[in-house]
Amino acid sequence: MISVIGIVPTLHISAMLQLVNKVIHLVSYVSNRGLYDKTWSERILDADFYYHSAYFIVCILGVTVHPFIYAFLLYDIVASDETLRSVISSVTRNWQSIILTALLALFLVYQFSIIGFVFFQKDFRIEVDRLNDHSERLTISAGHEDDPPKCSAPGEECPEATAVAAKDEEDDKVFACNSLRMCIVTTLNWGLRNGGGIGDVLRNVDPDTAVIIFLITLKPTAIFNSQEPLFHFRVLYDLAFYVVLIVIVLNLVFGVIIDTFGDLRKEKNEKEDILNNTCFICALERGRFDKRAVTFEEHRRKEHNLWHYLYFIVWLQIKDETEFTGPDSYVSQCIKDRNLDWFPACRQSH
Repeated sequence: MISVIGIVPTLHISAMLQLVNKVIHLVSYVSNRGLYDKTWSERILDADFYYHSAYFIVCILGVTVHPFIYAFLLYDIVASDETLRSVISSVTRNWQSIILTALLALFLVYQFSIIGFVFFQKDFRIEVDRLNDHSERLTISAGHEDDPPKCSAPGEECPEATAVAAKDEEDDKVFACNSLRMCIVTTLNWGLRNGGGIGDVLRNVDPDTAVIIFLITLKPTAIFNSQEPLFHFRVLYDLAFYVVLIVIVLNLVFGVIIDTFGDLRKEKNEKEDILNNTCFICALERGRFDKRAVTFEEHRRKEHNLWHYLYFIVWLQIKDETEFTGPDSYVSQCIKDRNLDWFPACRQSH
């Protein structure tokens, strides 16, 4: 179809077909769930109805606003795949623990930002990539080592290549801690996203000889004469940020998610084991049939077939109540009352 009528007409046709298909699906869903006969409170509590309604709205916006909105429909695979739903549930199930741990991380970032603003403000020099370079900046063309540096602007003197490179390098670094707010933003953005913490993006301090002399002689005068008097405090600052936030707090969040995913997988395996080794109707286990003439598979296929019970429930719903027998009336009333006494619980049919 694309080769015949083109991409854009094919996209519009597919969009209209998807919209019509979703309208039919939404009407069928409402009819099958019996939402017409339910109260408004029961309709509001139906989460699947909200999902299908949102899907329908996305289809309308894709037709009327822009086709890029259809990209949100790709998330429908999450609703249709059980494994992906488990992945999402691993985050949403213990969301309170994750939120509280993230709040603790924000408090710690705030404390480290205050310390950095008070003591290490000049160390917050971040290298940036500027969006537009200065048009008047002269570019040095590559040439032979013995040749003088050449400039793209004729008739003008060019500085040495090393001086220009050093100036460019200085221009690409900015102070990111001019205010406490910028310190918080920088620590939160750069500190948590780097594997080594905030120390990976701050200025590399020089462990000059004065600090080494202090460590050997333990004379405080050596520190005061040093160009880096806060060198050892800066080391403690970087290590504390790395250990507390990167190693402990972030791994706490990851641990909660991983443990929740493991619990969900364990629950799934337990459910599958129950469904495979327990009769859904009478709840008798497979081991109860080892010494009987009827095997467990024959029992579930003939005596307590799940589909036979489902067909019987549907048959009661479409049958006229004036034609009900005594057992039919009893089972129908149990279904309306959500009573499972009519199921042969823990006993085998004969």
